[in-house]
Amino acid sequence: MSLGHAALITLITEYVPFALDASRDEAQYLMYFLHVLGEPLELQYTLNRNGPVSAGVDVLFSEVTEHFATNCPATAYASWTGVPVDVERQAHEVVAHHPGSRLRVARVSEVIDGFESAYALQLLATVQWMVRHVPEAANDLAITVRAIGEWTTHDPRMYTEEHIRIAWSALRDRTTTTYRPR
Repeated sequence: MSLGHAALITLITEYVPFALDASRDEAQYLMYFLHVLGEPLELQYTLNRNGPVSAGVDVLFSEVTEHFATNCPATAYASWTGVPVDVERQAHEVVAHHPGSRLRVARVSEVIDGFESAYALQLLATVQWMVRHVPEAANDLAITVRAIGEWTTHDPRMYTEEHIRIAWSALRDRTTTTYRPR
């Protein structure tokens, strides 16, 4: 099991008790935060219609669902239904052998605390992307709100200003690592 597989399994198994299940999109956002926190997995992210995504995470998710997970079809709409206990234990052991990775995985859980749903995690990751990539968004909520409004191809009311403010404030309060602009 690679560190990438182990990190994904560990993140999802820690996330699922709060969210009940996890989709491929949620795996994307969890791994995105791990990437932002400095995990050296060589994942390249772009902002698509669903938020920040990486083709590399799609590959990891497919491999995990095909080789390690139980009752989880490797489709774009697959939901995580779990891995056998021995696989979960192995994933935790692999992560534990990489102290920096273990700390970053734990930090992801802290950063996303209170955002354990598909919508909330997508919102948090998207706000974080805007803060890092849009000039002055880190310092000005109005710029972040405007950037998200211009980006979204969904219903423009999907992300309310209040929800964006909550995510923006949570990121500012919880960490400077995920918040700082590039």
